[in-house]
Amino acid sequence: MQKTAKMKYLIVGFGVAVLGISPSALADGFFCTGDDTGTEFTIYHQTDRDQGTRKVSTLTVSEPSAQLEDQTIATFSDAKNTVTNSGTNYTAKVDLRVAESRDADKQIAGTTLGNLEKIQVAVYFNYFQDTPSYSGEKFKGQVEYFKRDGDSVKESLHCSRYLKH
Repeated sequence: MQKTAKMKYLIVGFGVAVLGISPSALADGFFCTGDDTGTEFTIYHQTDRDQGTRKVSTLTVSEPSAQLEDQTIATFSDAKNTVTNSGTNYTAKVDLRVAESRDADKQIAGTTLGNLEKIQVAVYFNYFQDTPSYSGEKFKGQVEYFKRDGDSVKESLHCSRYLKH
């Protein structure tokens, strides 16, 4: 009887150890589209548990009506310190010294990328209240473009959650 109990503990302990050392988490994020302009925002979170899986990894701004090679307006990344988040509020700072966001002449929000200081995207999703949710679930949001001259422009967004299982 003791040998069987020890074996159960060994099997359970091994299972917990295997589950506990998983190097990465499931990918998640949001796809948002501007209600007026159609501008797209793709937000991916970190998959490395050590960095925190609700920490933003990248935010890409795209114009789907442009020619294929010109659709990406800018990409902001945690690795280059150009995007941060607090919950599902994301701030991308336009740094023209960074290759992924230096095309100052790209059109966005009725101006050019070079005239913007930062872009803030808010997805109206709360991890503590809206989970469990599924991939493709719809949420509202808002983007605000802050210009270097102090003006800002807001636009409503419709967003969907991205979950990769």
